[in-house]
Amino acid sequence: MIELAGRAALVTGGAGTLGRALAQVLIEHGMRVAIADISEERLALAAHMLGSPPGLILQLLDVTDPASWRRATDAAETRIGPIALLCNNAGIAGARAPMLDLTVERWRDMLDVGLTGIFLGIREIAPRMIARREGHILNSASLGGLLAQKDHGDYCAAKAGVIRLSEVLRTEVAAHGVGVSVLCPGAIGHPVGHVPTETDPPAAEGRMDPVLGIRVALNAMLNGEFYLFTHSEARAPIARHAERVLAAFDRLDETPSLNPSQHIFASSPAGTSAGGEQRSPA
Repeated sequence: MIELAGRAALVTGGAGTLGRALAQVLIEHGMRVAIADISEERLALAAHMLGSPPGLILQLLDVTDPASWRRATDAAETRIGPIALLCNNAGIAGARAPMLDLTVERWRDMLDVGLTGIFLGIREIAPRMIARREGHILNSASLGGLLAQKDHGDYCAAKAGVIRLSEVLRTEVAAHGVGVSVLCPGAIGHPVGHVPTETDPPAAEGRMDPVLGIRVALNAMLNGEFYLFTHSEARAPIARHAERVLAAFDRLDETPSLNPSQHIFASSPAGTSAGGEQRSPA
């Protein structure tokens, strides 16, 4: 992992709860931070809530637009230096509706922002890191990417995609001096700078302070961890899920083995794919 002090970071979704927490903790570590968001008004409010600390800059960015990524990255690097830490954090809240009630538009919005937006950030900034042979990419997923949550199908699907994307990316860029981590937080509470009132929604009660959660996760990242968690109580349900998966493999020992020609992972005859269609010559 790179040294953070004196380096530059770009945090997408920087006007949101986790984005502001990331910015605060990274600045505590001595980084110069660009918080990026699609809304100029939200960025201004975020800067105010953070206290407009030295080393913080604001950057407009539409994470679903490759051209916007290029403009934002060029502008940020001009102002604060080469991006050493990319925090791919932008996302939208789940629809809180059954899968069959989701509109196609809602589904696409979730994946465009929460998954494709992360891919586009990687596509723009990872080559710059590879050229310098240093840098780190932190992708924000969720416990919802590991555990199914009723009425959150769009959100869980996007976050599961972020986890798998991060796992693949890690194997592809490690040899080039670039690190990757994936953040899987549990329930995070009030925004940075928020003063609780009697009108706060009940869902905010009992949730972890976002800055505390990010400090825990960032320390794990600096210690070389790939999966970054915030809530230790999530270990038990994740273990139960893993046990169910492994039990399905164990049951294979109780059934007759497939004929190799029937096995979906069997080697295909030369010149054909697993589906039987003819391959083109190499």
